[in-house]
Amino acid sequence: MKDYRNILLAVDFSGHSELVAWRAVDLAQRLGSQLTMLHVIDYCPEDIPPEVASPDDVNPAEYLVNHARASLAALAEGYGKDNVAQKVILTDHTARKEILHFAKEHLIDLIVIGTHGYHGATALLGGTADQVVHSAPCDVLVVRAEDRRGYSRILGATDFLDPSYEAAKRVTDLAKAYEAEVMLLHVVEYAPELLFHKLFGPKKVDYYIQLLAQAARDSLRDLARAIGYQNAEQYIIAGTGAVAQEIIRFAKEHEADLIAVGAHGRFSIDVILGSTANHVLHGASCDVLAVRVLK
Repeated sequence: MKDYRNILLAVDFSGHSELVAWRAVDLAQRLGSQLTMLHVIDYCPEDIPPEVASPDDVNPAEYLVNHARASLAALAEGYGKDNVAQKVILTDHTARKEILHFAKEHLIDLIVIGTHGYHGATALLGGTADQVVHSAPCDVLVVRAEDRRGYSRILGATDFLDPSYEAAKRVTDLAKAYEAEVMLLHVVEYAPELLFHKLFGPKKVDYYIQLLAQAARDSLRDLARAIGYQNAEQYIIAGTGAVAQEIIRFAKEHEADLIAVGAHGRFSIDVILGSTANHVLHGASCDVLAVRVLK
């Protein structure tokens, strides 16, 4: 599995941007990675916020680009990273498309993106973050945190559908970089629908859930051993709600500051969460790392 050698920060200069930038800079420093700051202007003059609107005698596109370049330079300098690579793209396409294209063309290993932002001309995030997560050729870190603290408790949710352990290994790599604790979680979906109880009876349904939970405990133990983290905290939940809700609730109760899921395989955001992926991304109060596991 590749290290995070090249990190791309997608920034939109909203109020949340400084925290997103801090996270990307901090991560790059800890991992010794090359950092690139990217701002995409999906040019829609009618949606330009008043604070970045151009004077009447200046070409709007030129003004927006120059303004963005100056803002990127100031952001980088503020973190002592004035020599970091900086790129501004003015496009007729969506921010999502430009971010993904840039990541692919420049062999980016990790995209760092936030969940706040303008709508329209300077829009990067919000719905774009969801689209980037599901389509990115690499891992994506979605920053939700509201303070500048290093990760101390990292949660990995797993469903055991794929024998690969790459996403779990990514969790341990980050945990070592931050000297953080690792928690492994599996949610056993409990579906107390009336039909199942009528067919099998509540006792048989509960017994079946117990069997699944025991199998999950064994699998979690094997996973922890495989990634070299036998001392990782291991949790099994027989969830009465949606998987995403259980993950979000668990993360909050156990004060996780990063939730890690994957794009394929053992930590699959498509398989574990499926249609609930957006609920995790929007509902979690902490950062979310979507790990792209290549088959």
